[in-house]
Amino acid sequence: MVIPVSDYNGNLKLEVGVNRSISFVFRNNTPDSIHAIRRDPGNTKEPSVEIPLQRWVRWVKLESGIRDQIQDLLRGNYVEAKLHLGGLMYFILSSEFRCVQFRQHYIRVENGQKMVNATRFGVSMSFAEFYFLLCNVEEFCAKIPQLQHVVPCYRRRQHGEGCRECYPFKSFASVDQWS
Repeated sequence: MVIPVSDYNGNLKLEVGVNRSISFVFRNNTPDSIHAIRRDPGNTKEPSVEIPLQRWVRWVKLESGIRDQIQDLLRGNYVEAKLHLGGLMYFILSSEFRCVQFRQHYIRVENGQKMVNATRFGVSMSFAEFYFLLCNVEEFCAKIPQLQHVVPCYRRRQHGEGCRECYPFKSFASVDQWS
């Protein structure tokens, strides 16, 4: 098992995938988020997404439910999960695409209908890559002391229906049900 290592700048990196094509990086110069980066040979543009620590903690807490859904999918059951991590970020598990994703979203208006759509900002992983991440996430998180001090927004005094982290689409009532 590969464990997170410190690189020469003191940043933590967890590499998963074939040829370590996906990296989850905690950088000292941006200590409030984890960067997910996919490196594809021959592609100069690297798809990536910045995952704030609060959203990372939420994803880690949902991990056991995600494992169960992946097992359902591997048994041949249809699974379509879109888990709201906060703000405009979702974790997506889909039978149709046979992958998992961390992806930013936006509101699009089409024919008078407001819809939540995925942006190109995000990282997709195969189930094998994702399983490797799951096997190593606890050790990776243990090396990031800032995660111990993350307070979910719903536990903060200023939290309420106007919270943009929990209700990013609040002005769009029909979409708000997805969160």
